[in-house]
Amino acid sequence: MKKTMTIEQLNKRYQQSKLAAYAVIALAIVMITMLIWPYNIITWEDEYFPVLNKKVIAGDPVVYEVAYCKNSDLSAKLSKSLVNDNIYLYSAVDSNAECGCHVVNATLETPSYAEPGLYHVKIVYEYSPNLLRKITYTKESEVFEIVKNEDR
Repeated sequence: MKKTMTIEQLNKRYQQSKLAAYAVIALAIVMITMLIWPYNIITWEDEYFPVLNKKVIAGDPVVYEVAYCKNSDLSAKLSKSLVNDNIYLYSAVDSNAECGCHVVNATLETPSYAEPGLYHVKIVYEYSPNLLRKITYTKESEVFEIVKNEDR
């Protein structure tokens, strides 16, 4: 036997499906906004971070200056590497720099076994402003020279 629906039941089902469609559309708008919203988390004053000690003995720290303006209180995962023909990777760390404009001196310990030559520091900042999006900035220092202890 065929089951029939009354006009009230049909109207109720129609209202429910309309509400579900609106919810799906609203969720899609929120997700698209989360994916394409133009975040301006941090900006830097210099294209390359100035190195304060242009000649570094292998095993000593290289010191570079970071001038930045941070516009959000988000923390970053910071990955550093020392680059020339070889790449020396360092462990990633969490960093939450203060909001506002600041100039700080950052250091990176050079490996004592690093070959003499010209190097630069590469820093990758990775921010997650929401569950759907990661924003990555890559910055580099100026070139500096690593020398062995007897070359200084």
